[in-house]
Amino acid sequence: MAKGARRRAADRRQREDPAEALQSFREKLLTKEERGRSKMPGVPQSVEARAKLQFALSRYKPRRFDGPVEILASPERELDSSLADLLPRRRSQLVFEEHGEISTAKAASLMQMFFKAALAGEGSPPPQEPSLGSMSLAAREA
Repeated sequence: MAKGARRRAADRRQREDPAEALQSFREKLLTKEERGRSKMPGVPQSVEARAKLQFALSRYKPRRFDGPVEILASPERELDSSLADLLPRRRSQLVFEEHGEISTAKAASLMQMFFKAALAGEGSPPPQEPSLGSMSLAAREA
């Protein structure tokens, strides 16, 4: 969906009656439940909670953040320009070959290095190369 179309859809949701919007989310989730496509089949309270969450998210308008931001990513999770307006000073670094590597001890050490550099006011360490073969091997062994 194009940026303008997303904005128009968000504006429509903002003008919609909150009770009607919430009911619409409930109905969509109940339809999925009836068709056996629910994420949590047989848990009716889940429908109400998820409907409220979807309603809240549909009304959420994130604010712009002008501070520096580091985004650590993998080629599996392609970064797009959707955050450009919200995070103008973001830097993205491809530091993992696979997204699942982010939960390893080696990844935690790498992230700690970024955090310490940022807290010390040094900015961030120099960008890493996207293909860290040793990272993947270490991550699998960790």
